Amino acid sequence: MLDSILDGLSDRTGPTDLCAELAAPFAARMVFDVVGVREEDRPLCLHRSHLLRVSEGPPPVLDPARIRVMADTGQDEATLAFFDVTEHETLAARIAYGLLFLLAYPDQLCRLQRTPALISSAVEEILRLAVPGGSWIPRYAREDIEFGPILIERGDLVVFSLQSANRDEGVFPDANRFLIDRSPNQHIGFGYGKYHCLAAHLSRMLLRTAISTVFSRMPGLRLAVPLDRIEVDQTQVTGGLNALPVVW
Repeated sequence: MLDSILDGLSDRTGPTDLCAELAAPFAARMVFDVVGVREEDRPLCLHRSHLLRVSEGPPPVLDPARIRVMADTGQDEATLAFFDVTEHETLAARIAYGLLFLLAYPDQLCRLQRTPALISSAVEEILRLAVPGGSWIPRYAREDIEFGPILIERGDLVVFSLQSANRDEGVFPDANRFLIDRSPNQHIGFGYGKYHCLAAHLSRMLLRTAISTVFSRMPGLRLAVPLDRIEVDQTQVTGGLNALPVVW
């Protein structure tokens, strides 16, 4: 799948948006293949997922009758909605961020190209820094909690920021630097405990595949615009980039 996408891009001469042309279609195809979404139902899933993720407007009416899975998967439509809503756009955002980080840190990209075995470590660093969207997790206190000088009372709304936690200088020295060999790297990009992402293993595998294959097939890849012109997508709860224009 990824090779076919890259084959289609090989003859391009002008800037290409890797968000729209590579990250999004690759992530959607892989996740839908795993879940077993039929080809004819995929446009509906993509449209529905987009409507659920935009930050403005009323939520769409879901039509589970249109969502089918292959009979031998043993998964029902609720299962399918979970993967549809939580996975492919988040994965696409992390692929785009990973490509951007490596293009923005050429010294780290050179290290990865010299030592391909660092790809797993590089992916963990991408996951640490590329927490899509606001990453806020709302919870309500079940009992009074003393947190430093603050008393969180039972019933209070508490919002956790994974982005802040993944940049904690007490855990990650030089936390704002992108280091592909960072170790240890105990990020919580996939949540923690019972809230840990069920698709973490799949996401890691697909990120490794996407990052390593792109830079292998496009050794001259570079940004088509200055770094400060790359814009974050503020319209969707999953965040990500508006576009990643590149040339090679």
